[in-house]
Amino acid sequence: MLYIFIGIIYVFIATPIYYVICFLFTNFILFSIPLTLVSGMVLLRRNHIRSVFGMNFPVSCVVAGAATIAITFLPPHFINEAADASAHRLLENDWSSPSTTTKNSVESLTTEDRFYPAKAMRPLDQAPCRDLCQKLLSSGRLETVRVTKEFLPAGKKISADYSLEARQSCYPVIGYEPEIRQLAKTGVCIVFREASDTPMGALIRLTEYKTENATELKKHNASAEKRKAPVFGPGQRAMRQIEVTSGPGDPDRIFLRKTESTYVRVISPLHFWFEDCLERHCPFRSAAFNYRRVTLNPIDPVGDILAALNNSAATPAN
Repeated sequence: MLYIFIGIIYVFIATPIYYVICFLFTNFILFSIPLTLVSGMVLLRRNHIRSVFGMNFPVSCVVAGAATIAITFLPPHFINEAADASAHRLLENDWSSPSTTTKNSVESLTTEDRFYPAKAMRPLDQAPCRDLCQKLLSSGRLETVRVTKEFLPAGKKISADYSLEARQSCYPVIGYEPEIRQLAKTGVCIVFREASDTPMGALIRLTEYKTENATELKKHNASAEKRKAPVFGPGQRAMRQIEVTSGPGDPDRIFLRKTESTYVRVISPLHFWFEDCLERHCPFRSAAFNYRRVTLNPIDPVGDILAALNNSAATPAN
């Protein structure tokens, strides 16, 4: 009974009081401005002072109110204007010109900024079929997905080919996508093979950058040039880009370049809150302007890739 009583106090009394105290503390500077202005006007009125800086009492009250509104509403406008422009700039080089012929195989290229492992490892371990590969195969539109991992310092690559085949039993699919687990129940399995010399119909790259707070944003921009990554503007939180190009046997051509830009816009009126609590409920850390997350040009990786390959659901599979 005691534990229930303590729990009720914590949920309905202690927690709301804690949030109110934290909110007032982080917004002390902003709240102190209108409070000081109002209290100052009251004191002036009591002392029968009828003018402030040459303005009579009613006019000075209006000026104080206007100053408070300006302080809490104008900064979000300028901050959001800069964030909007920066987020839209990332989309400027997007391009779409789908293949005129249906492509039934793709090579998914990923890069790692580390040296090629000295110890020989199987391609299955170095280039596994992860979520994008699994979703492309489970769509039923592609015959083969080649996963290639490139190790940037040495420029070496390791590849593995994956396809779906009917088997009597599948190796464990724990941790795989739900579509793959469902196919495994019907005897359709993901099959791994050493990468062949046959070129794939198209090459796809899925690039992703994340900066969940201002500190990570600074780190990203500091190393962006070295990593050949885009420089992010204020409020940028993430960027994903899909690029689909022609395979090695075809003339160079870009079928698709699509960018998804995620950033934050400051909420008016301007006020602070704990940054980590905006998206991850506690623990409280650094204070930041309260904001909402906006995503421009959202990506559907499988749908966008298949459309670029002229192999969407509307197109009969070969």
